Amino acid sequence: MALLKEISTDYGSVAYYWKVTMLEFALNKDCHITLSGYLNKDARLNSMQPLKVFEYIVPEGTLTQPINLNDVYAYVKTQPEFSFNTIDDL
Repeated sequence: MALLKEISTDYGSVAYYWKVTMLEFALNKDCHITLSGYLNKDARLNSMQPLKVFEYIVPEGTLTQPINLNDVYAYVKTQPEFSFNTIDDL
C-alpha cells in the first residue's frame, strides 16, 4: 500500500509516490511514522533515495498494536499535506 499525491520537493522536483518506510512505537507509547516520497513507484521499487520525507508522531491511543497499515495510512491522510486529493495505491 502507498499514497499517490504530487508534492513539491526542495530539489524542484515532485514526489508522487508516498510509502511508510518506518513505523515504531516509543517507550511512551507514541507511534512514530516516517513517510517517504519518491518520483514514482518504480523509483521506490528500484531502491532510489526518497525525494522528501515527512515524520509524524502519533499520540498514544490513536493507533494500537497489533498495527494495521490501513489505519496508519488513514492517519496520514488526516495530516495537512495529505488531507486533500490523495489517492490510495493498493
